[in-house]
Amino acid sequence: MSIGRAGSCTDSAFLFSGSGCSTVFGGSLRSWCSFFCGIACAETPSGPEKRGPSSSTAAPAVAPLRVAVTAPPVLDQHRIPAPQQNPGLVPERPKSTTLLKPRQESPIVIVSPLDDALNSSQELKNLLETHISPRHLGLKVLACLPAAESGVMVRVQTAAMAAPLEEHINAHPELNGVCRARAPRRPQPKILVYDVPHLEGDREEQENSFLGKLGSSNSFPAGSISVLFRRKGRGPAQHWVLSVDPVVYHCISGTNRLHWGLGSLRFRTFSEPIQCFRCLKFGHVQSRCRTQEELCSRCLGNHSYKSCSAVASTCRNCHAYNRQNRVGPRLKVNHTAVSRHCPLFLRACEEMRLRLPTVL
Repeated sequence: MSIGRAGSCTDSAFLFSGSGCSTVFGGSLRSWCSFFCGIACAETPSGPEKRGPSSSTAAPAVAPLRVAVTAPPVLDQHRIPAPQQNPGLVPERPKSTTLLKPRQESPIVIVSPLDDALNSSQELKNLLETHISPRHLGLKVLACLPAAESGVMVRVQTAAMAAPLEEHINAHPELNGVCRARAPRRPQPKILVYDVPHLEGDREEQENSFLGKLGSSNSFPAGSISVLFRRKGRGPAQHWVLSVDPVVYHCISGTNRLHWGLGSLRFRTFSEPIQCFRCLKFGHVQSRCRTQEELCSRCLGNHSYKSCSAVASTCRNCHAYNRQNRVGPRLKVNHTAVSRHCPLFLRACEEMRLRLPTVL
């Protein structure tokens, strides 16, 4: 007997309408039709079965595994991609130069010998130590340094100590007529005149001609003007550094040009310190330097810069500063001792600028 798949209870009735159905399978025909209809319904695919709440404990439902699908990046055809920089070609940012604060000016008393009575600064220092006792005067002397023309500079702790020391030296019977004490002279203002044209004659004639034409072209008050030195300018022209009287400087401080004949010359305030080109220190010139041999401005050697073979520059002033000041900031030494970017040179310029208003 062949049994086909029943699509409904009616079809099952026809399939099992034979006489042997009751005998072979047993039971009523209606019950067997219900049995095969249940099998057919179970094999037929259908939606999820909805069941009511059951008294028995249901198995926990397992959540389906969700896989996150990343969408491909959307490329904007109208956007221009930024060029990628090569790290090896990016220039290194220059490091900032260490700026030193201006030093506080210490009170100083200048003592100079009279009539060539003493031949050296050391002799004058020994004479002062013999006849003067700072402890008895209630003074605190910080240093006694050599000065020009066999003199000495006595540096005291406070400004109130400078005047009593000066009076005591000048009134001392053993020192009167041998040396003279005074307060340091305030430096006169300086200006730098740009691009002075070439003048005829020797150096003295050139300076006299320039100062005469400058005085007749401007209405200066009574005061002295002198030429200190010159610097190389554009082409044959030169930059002249002038020392002017404080009254004259106050008169021209509101402008930046000086009349000169039918034209004018541009100028600025010159606040650079004096530097010796033999020992490369600040505060004196080469003609008054006590160093016996010339020091190199490119390295730490004792030779002229013209015969220096050093590849890298080393500033001897910044090198000496780092050796003496191990706690403070370390200065860069990869420059020459005459560089205008030297931290010690910039500090000296600032100190000169701060002293300038006191001479007006």
